[in-house]
Amino acid sequence: MGIVYHYTDPQACKGVIEKAELWGTDFRYLNDSQELVYTWAAFVERLENLVAESREPADAYRAQLQALTLMNAKDLLQFDDAMFVACFTEVVDRVSQWTHYGAKGHGFALGFDADQISSLQVTQYDREPDGQLADPVMATIGGGPEAGQQTELKWNAFLQQVRYGDAARDLVVDGLIDTVQRIAADSGSFESNVGNCISQTHALVHRLALVKHSDFEHEREHRITITEHHGGRSLKQKAALRSLGREPFTVWAYGGLVTADVQFRSHETKVFVPYVRLPFERSALVEVIIGPAVNHHLAEATLRRILDRNGFRHTQITPSQSSLQD
Repeated sequence: MGIVYHYTDPQACKGVIEKAELWGTDFRYLNDSQELVYTWAAFVERLENLVAESREPADAYRAQLQALTLMNAKDLLQFDDAMFVACFTEVVDRVSQWTHYGAKGHGFALGFDADQISSLQVTQYDREPDGQLADPVMATIGGGPEAGQQTELKWNAFLQQVRYGDAARDLVVDGLIDTVQRIAADSGSFESNVGNCISQTHALVHRLALVKHSDFEHEREHRITITEHHGGRSLKQKAALRSLGREPFTVWAYGGLVTADVQFRSHETKVFVPYVRLPFERSALVEVIIGPAVNHHLAEATLRRILDRNGFRHTQITPSQSSLQD
């Protein structure tokens, strides 16, 4: 796949280098909060139309709509299983990227080997009833020389390419409808179908961040995504399962919450922005491009010192060739 670039400001660049981690931001706090809604709203509308037309298998579509209603998830902005997104682009040293994401040319473009960040592992934590995080969840290694040993449970955050436009969105919606048909396969009762849909909602939400409006096609974006709750089991999902009042859904509903460690950073207009840390191997950062408006004569030398100090001696530094002026 080659190199993908993350444009950012000097402070964030320093944090990435010092901690060897990226940040995935709650999608509702991105520049366009409607990004995931662009596909989700079309999916909900398709379900409603299929039910109204009594199209086969209508019971599956009704079950999914009922599941979304119980979770207050028909409006994705109200759902409590947040999707976290870290954004990259194939576009190298472009004025539009510097202007919108690289501190108007005063920032940096961090070039990552796409293969090395294709799957980043994020530690999962037990969440106490009062909302605080407990210790990391421990899992037992199943095979190999370390079989039987305990290790921290980690969940994968995957890098995938974004597609653009209504045609790409409609293909995703087609896939979501097919998934609903499989999830809500007749299991003996409508309530059981609803429970299956509630339990598998995260399997639908995971696909939403990979489609954007055609207005953004020039950005040629790739994204790392991960949901907040392990397996999608959020408070709203558990409440919805409890409302069914039958096993096995009530058993799933009363288990503990397992989540990523959501942090919060201050913001001038959004007050606090939720994010999760995405650790990466240092070898993955292969290049840093210095923004075209960075003109201090010691900028490259200082950046070299910061990189070397934090284990990135292999990382190449490239001054921007963009025509953007300060």
